[in-house]
Amino acid sequence: MDDRNRLITSYGLKYYSDCEQPFINIDNPSIIAGFSGYLKRQVKLINNSYTVFYRGQNLNYHIVPSIFRPPKHKIDNTLIRKRITAYNELVKETPKLYPNNYRFTVENIDPILQHYGIRTPWIDLVDNIFTALWFAIHTPEKNPNGLIEYKISNNEYGWLYFLIMRNENENLIYRDLRELHSSLSLRLHTQHGISVKRNVKGWNINNISLDNFVIARVRITINKNWFKGNLFNHKYFFPNKKYDDTYSRLRQKKFANLLNKITKKNDLDGLELGSIIEYV
Repeated sequence: MDDRNRLITSYGLKYYSDCEQPFINIDNPSIIAGFSGYLKRQVKLINNSYTVFYRGQNLNYHIVPSIFRPPKHKIDNTLIRKRITAYNELVKETPKLYPNNYRFTVENIDPILQHYGIRTPWIDLVDNIFTALWFAIHTPEKNPNGLIEYKISNNEYGWLYFLIMRNENENLIYRDLRELHSSLSLRLHTQHGISVKRNVKGWNINNISLDNFVIARVRITINKNWFKGNLFNHKYFFPNKKYDDTYSRLRQKKFANLLNKITKKNDLDGLELGSIIEYV
C-alpha cells in the first residue's frame, strides 16, 4: 500500500477507490510504461514464478471470454453448456478441413480461433503494453464497403488491465501463440498473441470470469495523437490474406459452412460462435 501511494504521489496520478472496480487514471504513455514496469518488478519480488500480462479494452467490463458474453441472450448455465458443446465440436471438426497441417490440429487451433473472430473460452492477452494500449483506444467499425476497420474510439476513456499469471498454475492455462505458430499465422505475431483460459472440468456461471487475476486497472483519456505511423496502423495489427495464410484459410467457404452447420445443429443464433470477420 505504501509503495502504491508513493508511486501515485510521485507521478501525480489519481486513484479511484469508491467504485466496484477501483482504478488509477493515467494520461501519459510514458507513465503507463513506467507503471507497468513497476508492477512487473513488484510481482517478481513476491514470487519469481509470477508474471504480468496486459489487456486493452475500449469499455470497462468484466474479464469474461467472448463465448460467455451475452450479445442477445442473458447468460445462464444452460446457454453456457450449449455454446461450449458447439465450440468443442468446431475445434474437433476444423482439423478435418485442413489435413496434415500442424497449425490446424486440435491442440493448435483451439487457442488461436479467438484471435480470428470466433467466440471461445480463451481470453486475448499481450506482453507488450503498447499493443494493449492500442486496443484500449481503438474500436472496430464497418466502412462503406462493409469491411471492418479499427479506428480511434469516440469514447472519452479506454481501459488497461494488468493480470497476474503463474508459470505453473493449476487454475489457468496459457499459451504464447508466437511460440506455437509460424509467421504463416501472422496476426498472432503482430498482436503479440497470448491466450489464457481457466483450467476447469465444466463451465458454469461461477467460473467464467478472470476478474480475480486482475491486479490493477488503468483508465486512460483517449488521445488521437498517441498512435501514428505504419507500426500503429490497423493494417499492421490485422495483416491481410496475402500475408496471413491462417486467416486466408479460415476465410474459406468450407470453414464458414462448418461454422454455420454447427451453429444450427446446436440451436444457436447466427453470431453466438462469432465469425471470421473480413478486415480492410
